[in-house]
Parts: sequence; structure tokens; C-alpha cells
Amino acid sequence: MPSLENKIPPPVIVTGFAAAMLVLSPIGPDLGLTEFARSVLIILLIFSGIIFGIFGIVSFRQASTSIDPMKPEEASSLVTSGIYRVLNRNTRVCPVHEPVPDKTGGTGTCEKIWPRV
Repeated sequence: MPSLENKIPPPVIVTGFAAAMLVLSPIGPDLGLTEFARSVLIILLIFSGIIFGIFGIVSFRQASTSIDPMKPEEASSLVTSGIYRVLNRNTRVCPVHEPVPDKTGGTGTCEKIWPRV
């Protein structure tokens, strides 16, 4: 939806999806996990999400570029290192048709750097 692009902050989206999961959880399948196993799984998933978020922020800081997904025009480079080095198109910083710096010091578009598969 182009009318909503960059208008809803990511924490609001996460909160909305978390609320939807909470509301829909009673109608989901019972996996047969004990209360302890469910608690451990929940803690592991939350912890891994936090770790990935921290690694992402560190990668953006090392590249000296903006971490604000609400203002992609402030991005100064395409982050392809750190947590983003593994097959990630990094769409938070990479408008498809706008010029971005490439590894050779020149500029290209995201389609040149990350061709569509």
C-alpha cells in the first residue's frame, strides 16, 4: 500500500501482530508442549529476536548510516555486512530504483547489487 509506506512505525506494527497472535492463539493447534517447554520456547524466540535486532543496529552503526526505517532517504549506504551479509536484500535501506553505493566505490541500483531471484 503506497499510501501507508513509511507511515507506521515498526514498534506499532510489532505490537499489532503480537496482539493478533494473542487473540488468535486459543484457536491455534495444540502442539502438546508442557508449560515449561512452551515457556522456554517463548523465551528463546524473544531473546533471538532481540539479538537479531541488536546485531542489525550494530551493522547500521558500523556502516555510519541511518537505522530509521521511517526515513529511507537518510540512508547513506547499503548495509551488506554483519547480520545482513547472508542473502538479505536489506529493503529497509535500499529503494529499488535509486542509486546506492556499491562495493567498488561507484554507484548502482539495488537491482544491480541484489538482482531479483
